[in-house]
Amino acid sequence: MMNNQTFPSAPSPPRPASLPELRGRVGALLNDRRFTFVAVVALTLLALGLRLYQLSTHSYWDDEIVTSIAARPPVGTIFWSSSTYSPHHLPLYYIIVHLWMSLGDGLVMLRMPSVLMGTACVPLLYLLGRELLPAPVPLIAAALLAVSPNQIVHSQQARMYPLLTLVVIIATLLFLRAWRNGGWLRWLWFGLSMMVGFSTHIYAPFSLLAFPVWALLDSLRQRRFEASRWVGLIAAQALGVVAFLPLVPGMLHTVASTKQPFWIASNTPFDWMPALIECTSGATFIMQAYRDHPVRDLFFFVGLGSMVVGATAVLLTLWYSVREARRDPAERPTWLLLHALLWTPVAVATFISLTIKPILVSRYLIGISPPLLLLMAWMVVRCWRVRGVRVLALLFAASVGAVLVFVYPDAPRPNQRVALVTSLIEQQEPGDAIAYGHWHLFDTSFAFYPDAEDVYVLPGPAQDVAFWSRRVAYMGWNYPDHIQPVSEFAPRYRRVWLALNIYDYDFEHHRQVHQSWLEQHGRLVERVVFDEGTTVWGYEVVDEDVD
Repeated sequence: MMNNQTFPSAPSPPRPASLPELRGRVGALLNDRRFTFVAVVALTLLALGLRLYQLSTHSYWDDEIVTSIAARPPVGTIFWSSSTYSPHHLPLYYIIVHLWMSLGDGLVMLRMPSVLMGTACVPLLYLLGRELLPAPVPLIAAALLAVSPNQIVHSQQARMYPLLTLVVIIATLLFLRAWRNGGWLRWLWFGLSMMVGFSTHIYAPFSLLAFPVWALLDSLRQRRFEASRWVGLIAAQALGVVAFLPLVPGMLHTVASTKQPFWIASNTPFDWMPALIECTSGATFIMQAYRDHPVRDLFFFVGLGSMVVGATAVLLTLWYSVREARRDPAERPTWLLLHALLWTPVAVATFISLTIKPILVSRYLIGISPPLLLLMAWMVVRCWRVRGVRVLALLFAASVGAVLVFVYPDAPRPNQRVALVTSLIEQQEPGDAIAYGHWHLFDTSFAFYPDAEDVYVLPGPAQDVAFWSRRVAYMGWNYPDHIQPVSEFAPRYRRVWLALNIYDYDFEHHRQVHQSWLEQHGRLVERVVFDEGTTVWGYEVVDEDVD
């Protein structure tokens, strides 16, 4: 007999969530602290993995040779004298590498400080974004930085560019907290970040100048100047200048005594334009080297498409941010600060390049990446409902993926000069001399074969004997008397190997003076082209009448 109890009915299918409901759920999730914490940790691990992947694939890049040598002397020597070896790169990064290398040597260990600094930029950019912008802008900006081809390339090289990015992020974060909340301790921390920046790279002060520029513009906008804030800001800036002053004499002496290399002089003062794309999608990496790729036609079109997408994204970001700053006075200080961080280093570097000396190199502007990526993330969030923005965002993500496919086989770039100096040392016989005209060639030789005998460097008008003497004294070379023209040492040898590079400041002088002497008093027995800019000539010295 059945009772009157009824069985529960099957649950009805859930009602599909409407679009506003989905947006509300996503918004709630993005505002959930546990979710954002996990997301930031995941992005940081992703950034670390991308920067470690294939880290040891290629040999030393040219400027990594500079790092390996500049970081060898004691800390005191690095601080006081590194500008005699590397004039525009200041000593802090070399000191960090020097201390780090006490844990171990090798190429991977040399690159690890850059890997860790580049990885640390991701969570710190999120923290900076959270100080300035609503969710989910900070998370998107951190994601863009994590997969940024430009940041990955430089984080895989033993150079100071990730430290420059890190300094900009930390200094901005400390400045905001000191400006908003005051207190001598906050201003002291900000001042210490100024000292770090002024000791990192010659472009760091250009970025840090954005803070007084913003403070002045914002104070004029509000028509209010608060003395306590300005005292703290000026004192903090003064700490940076104090840290920089001991480095100025040696740096200025080295820069003034060295002629500008043509590879910088040939750059235009407006190379900051492609730098804007390089700091976002990194499409310039494809366009710079597509000719060497096995499927170069494909990569040319991929690179061209990525350039167009990157340029469009940057232009729309800049236009939109200016428009929004004019519409909403409450957000105007944030827009103004990000634009000050973006344009101050560009303006200063361009002004110096136009008036004093060409110094504008796109990779030096890596410090504009944090504000530019924050602006880009803000534009995406604000305009996501616009179909064109969604399409552009997807194309931008695809272009970043395409650049990453290219980046890993190409960066860090292989160094043919290591093969060059190795081949010269291996085939050197008694009675052979090796002569280098370019400091990259000589530095590579010294880095791998510091005790090699019968190695000479050739002085010229730009890099004279005094320049080379200071340089090799810092390096600790055992043969400082081997700074001689060919005519002085070649008669003592049976054969001379002459290695020249077109990027040498004195390239034409070496061809006209040193190589001409060998042509007159010797016989060419071998010529080897190692890359598009480096050639080695082997001469037998056959003139027996030479004194």
